[in-house]
Amino acid sequence: MLSPWGFEEFTVRQGWRLLAETLAGNGFSCLRFDLPGTGDSLAHNSDITALDTWLSSINSAAEVLRNRTGISHLVVLGQGLGAILAVEMLDKIRADSLIAMAPLPPGRAGMRELELWGAVVASALRIPVELGENDALNIAGFRLSKPLFDEMKRLKTSDAPFVSVRSGLVLARSERPSDMDFAEALAARGMAVTRQNFEGYDAFVAHLETPRAPELAFADICNGLRQNYPDRGDARSSLSGPERAILSSPMGKYSEEALCFGPANRLFGVLCSPPGEPRATVIIPNSGYNPHVGWARGHVNLARRLAGVGIASFRMDCASLGDSDAVPDSVRDVLYSDAQIADVEAAIDLLCAVSAAPIVVAGRCSGAYIANNVAQRDERVSGVISINALRLIWNPDETLEQAMAGGSGSLSSYKARAFSRDTLIRLFKFQLPVVDLARKVAGKVLDKAASKLVGVTGGLTLAGRLRGAVRARFAAFEARGVEVALVYAIGDGGLDELEKYCGNQGKWLSRFSNVTVRLVENADHNMTADHAQDAIFQAIETLIQRVEALNRNSKPTR
Repeated sequence: MLSPWGFEEFTVRQGWRLLAETLAGNGFSCLRFDLPGTGDSLAHNSDITALDTWLSSINSAAEVLRNRTGISHLVVLGQGLGAILAVEMLDKIRADSLIAMAPLPPGRAGMRELELWGAVVASALRIPVELGENDALNIAGFRLSKPLFDEMKRLKTSDAPFVSVRSGLVLARSERPSDMDFAEALAARGMAVTRQNFEGYDAFVAHLETPRAPELAFADICNGLRQNYPDRGDARSSLSGPERAILSSPMGKYSEEALCFGPANRLFGVLCSPPGEPRATVIIPNSGYNPHVGWARGHVNLARRLAGVGIASFRMDCASLGDSDAVPDSVRDVLYSDAQIADVEAAIDLLCAVSAAPIVVAGRCSGAYIANNVAQRDERVSGVISINALRLIWNPDETLEQAMAGGSGSLSSYKARAFSRDTLIRLFKFQLPVVDLARKVAGKVLDKAASKLVGVTGGLTLAGRLRGAVRARFAAFEARGVEVALVYAIGDGGLDELEKYCGNQGKWLSRFSNVTVRLVENADHNMTADHAQDAIFQAIETLIQRVEALNRNSKPTR
């Protein structure tokens, strides 16, 4: 299985796991893996400068499948950029057939499509595009180096007939003529190609909404495989668990271990350890529906950077997200649920069994909500890093849909945007969803007005009781000696939440010596920019220094 690249891979990662499980459930062994410089694999995005680095890894994947399973037929399945890499390697790895999902056009056309996608994402999410000296492309923090970009532009579909491949399935998007051109190019090389519509593609790659796996497309893939390969494995059989998966960095700066844990081993995480005993272990749960690699691969980069200063980390997927299994009979939308808090407590159980290092929980957005609540509930937690928390506490009168509809910007940021030159131009051109923006602003105005009345009504209203609960939590953290770092991008909606319960920029919190508030300029809600990622790293390292100082001072003297 060759996944798409960058932002597209990030959005489909959970669905990619579901596809793998669907294939295995139909009797087909499959291997999904991260190309070098992507996902959990070694190297930074921009470090990959040669196309052969990726092609060699595909060859290695084919060898692993053949050696581990004893297969007699090899099928290559690829989506997006993964589809054109698949075509390049079919004969080289002696593949029997191809499945191409929404293929990226080869050569310059494909790279132009990626550039366009990057511009659309940057505009929709209001993310400034930062290009390093070696970068040719940056899509929401996922980067492609100039040398690799140039090689991809020169990659053309060969005219030579296929040697090993006999059949192919192309799942094409109806509005993309290039998908049909891709299928015709394969047929011209002698492949017997079946073309089908890719039902559910848009919902599959959507980020701003709940991701939905294209079940009809998955069924089409399995139906085609069953017809072509009736003599396959027993779908009821199961393999024994794999040996420990340990990845070691060059120069021994860190090692990583993939772990299944929790009830029925349904949860997944990656433990990143420094050489020697760690100073502390930071648990990093999901932010929204983002998988454990983190937005712009931020959790992976953060983990390896923390290991460089002696701090271990555990980036994890809560149930029903990323690479973790769903809980039977669980609700479809799991964000802000008690189940996620329990999942992180299962991670604490795992980590406390292997190390005595202090436990710190760091999360962004809904992950910050998890971090705050886990620290409140579990006395084994020594520190909390809460980043752009849109909810410090859950209002029982609010639905998840209402919370997400409010957007991630603060009221002040919406006001500034409303009177900007760009907004006025787009408004006159009818390019703005006026009703949607008005709904978001109205909700925030009413929320702010209600919070001002709390000083008069106190605990007589729900708003007052919620404020009391938040403030009681911070008082309890001080009493227990839990260190807390609150990090916000200036203009983020989380600052409205902080003001509601703790005053402007958390002024009420100044009474606590264990709480710090850090504001980051020119950053978006996802903290995509390099300097925003630096701020998160610095906040974690500073907090752990405070935890260490507190532990030293609390030790009894002889």
